[in-house]
Amino acid sequence: MSFTRIAALVLVTMGIATSALGQTYPSRPIRILHGFGPGGPTDVNARRLAAPMGKILGQSIVVEARPGAAGAIGTRAAAASPPDGYTITFGSVIGIHPVFIKSDFIDMSKEMLPISSVANAAWFIFSRGDLKVSSLKELVDYAKANPAKLNFGGTAAATDLFMEMVKKSVGDFPYASVRYRGDEQIMTALLGGQIDFAATGVILMLPHVRAGKMNALFASEKSSLLPAAPTPADLGLPSMSAANFDMGFWAPLGTPRDIIQKLNAAAVETARMPEIVEYFRGVGYEVIASSPEEQLRIYNSQVAFWREAARLANYQPQ
Repeated sequence: MSFTRIAALVLVTMGIATSALGQTYPSRPIRILHGFGPGGPTDVNARRLAAPMGKILGQSIVVEARPGAAGAIGTRAAAASPPDGYTITFGSVIGIHPVFIKSDFIDMSKEMLPISSVANAAWFIFSRGDLKVSSLKELVDYAKANPAKLNFGGTAAATDLFMEMVKKSVGDFPYASVRYRGDEQIMTALLGGQIDFAATGVILMLPHVRAGKMNALFASEKSSLLPAAPTPADLGLPSMSAANFDMGFWAPLGTPRDIIQKLNAAAVETARMPEIVEYFRGVGYEVIASSPEEQLRIYNSQVAFWREAARLANYQPQ
């Protein structure tokens, strides 16, 4: 038998085996292995999805947290697992791209396969309520008219990078940057007048916006919680729409396509359940429930956004 015929026979046999694997999948429990701390947001969100998603698939889904290296340790372990659909990962993984970390980084577009984006968390810009600005443009104009007067609150390097992209989009404007440990401290500082504006998530700030104690000047995507907050589309700032932090499922390279499709169908059905939509709204996320192709597009657009932000800030990964 010629080499060509042998190779063709091997490929056919592999295809049959892969198809058979997909037809019997899943025949045992599935593991979600993620890289963040037990009891943290990623862990809680994964567990909230695991039970209904497992019910759809007809198998239990267990969640295992393996934290360290900003999420890279657990994600790397998931990537190294057998590509049979029985170990997948979950979370917001843009933070372990080489834009942000120097060692143990993972580029998901090259090292794993997308299953589905489940939800996105938008970036918001809030100002204190007694600062007489009601839009991002008015904030910029106020800053230029009152140089060295505005104080900005942020939590980490990503906050400063985000503001570099804001300045690229609307024009440079002066402010002093103040770092806080978390959103709770930013909320307190805004309410107390120690800072004038901040870039952060929505959920802690929401009641204060509704009470008129803060103004929502910008949202990187339309929010059902604050639908009046202007988006990049409203303001003509298309590049800012990639600022969101996406949360979704990924599988090891080599996972058969029909298994990916089964996982995607279960993830999408789970994410669209009314109780899951309400759960994610309650923690500041908007449900997406995407195809694998759309998840990869979202990831690549976020990589491009943060890479450009790092270039503008001359930021070096840590």
